[in-house]
Amino acid sequence: MNMRCKHLDNILCKLIVFISLIGSSSFAPAVLAQHLSIRHYDVSDGLAHSHVTAMHQDAKDYLWLATWEGLSCFDGYRFKNYTQNDGLGD
Repeated sequence: MNMRCKHLDNILCKLIVFISLIGSSSFAPAVLAQHLSIRHYDVSDGLAHSHVTAMHQDAKDYLWLATWEGLSCFDGYRFKNYTQNDGLGD
């Protein structure tokens, strides 16, 4: 076997090992899994109402939530609520 064939065999061997590791059930979750943190917010956290009908994230990354009691703006830390008393229509 010449040097070029040995080099290709070495690359092929490494590729097979890599593919085997990616496909193995013990290695794949560690490489491919994402750990997402999910937090549930409700009225006790400051949300205007527990029923949210629409959501929008603006250019400043504020999250706007339309609820049955008004509009809630979430800055990542706390809610600021706007209701009919603040000039929202029906």
